[in-house]
Amino acid sequence: HAAPAHQPMVAETMACAECHRDHRGADARLSRPPDSNCTNCHGNLDAHRPAGGAIAAHVSGFDLTHHPEFAALRQGAVDPGHLKFNHALHLASGLTLEPGGRPFTPQRLAKTARSRYASPSAGVDAPIQLDCRHCHELETGVKGVGSGAYMMPISYERHCADCHPLGFEPERPERQVTHGQSPALVVEELRGLYAQAALGANEQLLKRYIPDRPLPGRPVDADGRTAGAAIDAKLNTALRRLFGADPGEGGKQAGCLECHEVASAPEQPPRSIADYAALRLAPSDIPAVWFRHARFDHSAHRAAACIDCHTAATAGGSRSNKDILLPDMASCTACHAPSRISGNGPRGGVDHSCTECHAYHGRAHSETGRGVDSVVATPLSAR
Repeated sequence: HAAPAHQPMVAETMACAECHRDHRGADARLSRPPDSNCTNCHGNLDAHRPAGGAIAAHVSGFDLTHHPEFAALRQGAVDPGHLKFNHALHLASGLTLEPGGRPFTPQRLAKTARSRYASPSAGVDAPIQLDCRHCHELETGVKGVGSGAYMMPISYERHCADCHPLGFEPERPERQVTHGQSPALVVEELRGLYAQAALGANEQLLKRYIPDRPLPGRPVDADGRTAGAAIDAKLNTALRRLFGADPGEGGKQAGCLECHEVASAPEQPPRSIADYAALRLAPSDIPAVWFRHARFDHSAHRAAACIDCHTAATAGGSRSNKDILLPDMASCTACHAPSRISGNGPRGGVDHSCTECHAYHGRAHSETGRGVDSVVATPLSAR
């Protein structure tokens, strides 16, 4: 039963049988030792480790008094992601930018996308009403994690492209650039497209001899100059539309910069092709797993609605991507606590032991995978 050691402790080595004790009845589970096995050390962790450390020093139970707030939600914490998103806007009926604004309907989408957003009873002219399931989808059949435990990453192609296409010519919406490229590569993709179009319109450009340098006293070829200027003009117009570097109607930011944060840019809004190519967008950095030292299974909570726990993610709630919308300790202890009677009837009664969320082995390595489960399930030879 080889297993990784627990977090290093000073002058302490625990035998397996100190926690995994057998002959305790048919209902006993060797992998679920009593909380005292954990709190004997974690109740005063500083006495069992070198000075300091990231793990809370005093944890003696799962309640608001004996367990700290989750690290991701402690005071001052912000979402580390750099993808701008407004939950309140996307969960409002019609996704209107302002009261009384023009609602967004499936009729404004490509025909292939309408069925996904149209209400079966209202049709394609009714305002779109998004809910959590339109963007957040459970994983299925992921080895080592379990079916439905974690949410799949958000994908532009699957979750964003229908409403936020990457078109650059209003008269030809089917023409779109490739998502996921740097601005410099987008510039090159568009330049190649317009150069190809210019050559298709005037095949004689391919047949002309181009000297290494202009001959003294001879003018620059007028057709070549005109073709190059036309390509640059179309390219600049397309980039302005695509990146939305200038605020659009009503001062609203649009295009790529409506969602992506800029890591470095010229002091002034980009105007020239070189300015767009020099843009550097910040990486999205959306966490795949928030509770890095604990496990969570969404499928085990399928009886609850998303907003029962993610209360801030409602139509009138979060408007900034910096808001952290995770359930807090108070939300979890409403169920994971001893049974009790409150003003709303029976509460609690769900397992609230340490091993319900935490694993002993491999804790030090959990940040390399999806919570502790992926580490425990990974063979030692693969680590």
